[in-house]
Amino acid sequence: MVADPDWADVCTGLVTTGVCEFILEEDVFQTSAGPLLNGMFGVSKDETTADGTDIHRLIMNLVPLNALCKPISGDVDTLPSWSGMNPFFLQPNEQLLVSSEDVKCFFYTMSVPRAWTKYLAFNKLVPDRILPPSLQGRRVYVASRVLPMGFLNSVSLAQHVHRNLVAWSSEGMGPGDNAPAGELRKDRSFTVHNPAWRVYLDNYDLLERVKKCEVSDLEGTCAAGVLSLRQQYELWKVPRNVKKAVERSSLCELQGATVDGQSGVAYPRESKLAKYVSLALDLCQRTYSTQKQWQVVCGGLVYFSMFRRPLLGSLNQVWQHILSYDRLGKYRQ
Repeated sequence: MVADPDWADVCTGLVTTGVCEFILEEDVFQTSAGPLLNGMFGVSKDETTADGTDIHRLIMNLVPLNALCKPISGDVDTLPSWSGMNPFFLQPNEQLLVSSEDVKCFFYTMSVPRAWTKYLAFNKLVPDRILPPSLQGRRVYVASRVLPMGFLNSVSLAQHVHRNLVAWSSEGMGPGDNAPAGELRKDRSFTVHNPAWRVYLDNYDLLERVKKCEVSDLEGTCAAGVLSLRQQYELWKVPRNVKKAVERSSLCELQGATVDGQSGVAYPRESKLAKYVSLALDLCQRTYSTQKQWQVVCGGLVYFSMFRRPLLGSLNQVWQHILSYDRLGKYRQ
């Protein structure tokens, strides 16, 4: 998906930043069909640089490698979701303060073992003019040196690493700072510990129930658990996304949800809700539509319904319509 005139600049950028390295074709893992080569593409982040350049998120799409690998569950089972927050209650005299940390380019901060490199090459030859003299005239690709975002086991590994950072940050601290008993995780019963914390890949959230009379003094300050985690980030040279950091706020966005700690409710982000409602209206007004279009739109509606689970019943008829495509064809009226 990169135009040939731009590919040299992409390769140079990936290598100079340490994300990729050059690899000879004979060093790439060989299959019966030839070298194992993967894909990559960019997804816009809806952000631009000072000179107007559109910023993209780099996705390493390792479909060929994933077909050869076995999944490891690892820490995937600990991934929290807002649908699991139903048991979280605030007493009338309490208010919720949320602190949050976000790691910048989290997957690409983790190097992979050298033995993995031969499996992580990408399917476009590097232009000869940007190669070092020792490699010029030979068939060379770029290969990832970091954990690829599109690798089968990347989520499991990334979740494991971040949870370990939080666990290490609790060592030597007070009993309430990132205590293991305070973790909100999918595979355990809901914690009653205060404060509670959760890790979702590159995000860490700290949820503190405080008395309403204490809010004015605490809001905007840095919680002890956040401070100890930042020390771990600094120790391991993990880059924080300062723009997304939240320090004891009663209103913030977490994992696509707006959390109102004063009212004690969480609801979908308004911009995302408006996008999917407009897509649903457009889809219903079309003469013909595909199963994939219905699946994409209804996937978003399911996410919104999880904030008020009884709303899921309103989608019962939609599933029957989606399944009917399997019997009646690709396009439906």
